[in-house]
Amino acid sequence: MATSKRRAADFVPPLSPQPPQKKTTVRISPIKPSPRLGLRYISHDLIHNILNRLPPRFVARCRSVCKDWLAAITDPDFLITYLQAAKKRPSLLMVPTTSNERCAFPLFMGFYRYRVGDEAELIHFKNFSRIVCMRNPPVHCDGLILITANAERMMICNSATGEVPSLPRASIGKRNSPRRCDSMILFASRAGLGFDPRSKKYKVVRFFYRNPIGYDAVCKFEVLTLGTKVWRRTADDPPYPIAGRTPVHVQGSIYWILIDTTHGFLRFSLADEKFSLVPCPPSDYKPARFVQCESELCCTCFCEQKRELEVWSLSVGRENPDWTRRCTVVITPDLLFRNFSGWPTRSPKVVLHGRMLILTAERNVYQYDMRTNRMEKIASDRSYQKNVVRHLTNYVESLVCINKL
Repeated sequence: MATSKRRAADFVPPLSPQPPQKKTTVRISPIKPSPRLGLRYISHDLIHNILNRLPPRFVARCRSVCKDWLAAITDPDFLITYLQAAKKRPSLLMVPTTSNERCAFPLFMGFYRYRVGDEAELIHFKNFSRIVCMRNPPVHCDGLILITANAERMMICNSATGEVPSLPRASIGKRNSPRRCDSMILFASRAGLGFDPRSKKYKVVRFFYRNPIGYDAVCKFEVLTLGTKVWRRTADDPPYPIAGRTPVHVQGSIYWILIDTTHGFLRFSLADEKFSLVPCPPSDYKPARFVQCESELCCTCFCEQKRELEVWSLSVGRENPDWTRRCTVVITPDLLFRNFSGWPTRSPKVVLHGRMLILTAERNVYQYDMRTNRMEKIASDRSYQKNVVRHLTNYVESLVCINKL
């Protein structure tokens, strides 16, 4: 009984039911946009830190969100910061084109981002209104790609933003320009692209030959500042004839190979637009091509009999720079450019990508590890790609808007 009483004493009766409460309706009015919610009240460092982690295609789309986003993305300080961050993760750009000028191939042109060991990724695809036969390799500078279709028609492409505007037509050299049959070097036009650190502008420079009297060829030089519509002739002509080789841009200057290499290399400063000479490497072999490298001037010296390729580099920023031989490579026979008779005429194109050398000759691509001295073939020609040439160049993604330069 005590236990039952104790349990009864512990029992708590339920509370009496409460009367039903009156239902009330609460209206939530929409929040009016406040100017303090915009990007202008967020620190620029935070905005730039977020945008630097996004691919350029997504950042380019964010320009259409609002005026604040457009101002933040087009800020020159942010463009420089984004470009410096992109240079820490460089890649290769592959542009396959035709090697036959009569082939109606390139109504379409693809730009592929390529990293050694991975598959090529299509980043831009362009449908051209006219046939573009790109015999010359593309020239790259800060994410901008110079495409030369013929002697006077050129285009600038930013594959990250999808812009491919055409440049104003350049001057046309005489068709009956003389030829050096001994070295198989045509007096053809070549163009280069670089950044002028003084004016903060990108410039396209090119040389061409005029022979007003007989066959006495005269080398001319002209400059186009991106954002303008007129080619400007330089005050002075090049001191020596320039060879038909692709130039290279290093730290505000563009370098060219001369026909007579005993004079050295020709340097054209984009700041003052003046010419100067740089000595060639102290090699027993003749300079063949420039090697694409952002911070140093690099070139190759080639011996056809031994099939030896030397890679030399020069630190441009120093007071008394000296050439340094980086490596010597014995190349395979399929890395030689051959003429119609099958004789080797030119050395392969070389791109310095990290500690790797990327060597290309039309459809064959090799990589050479300078640490282990190992050569490996990473691409070869196929029967259905008989007239296709793979152009490879170093590439970084940038947000430089070509139409607003």
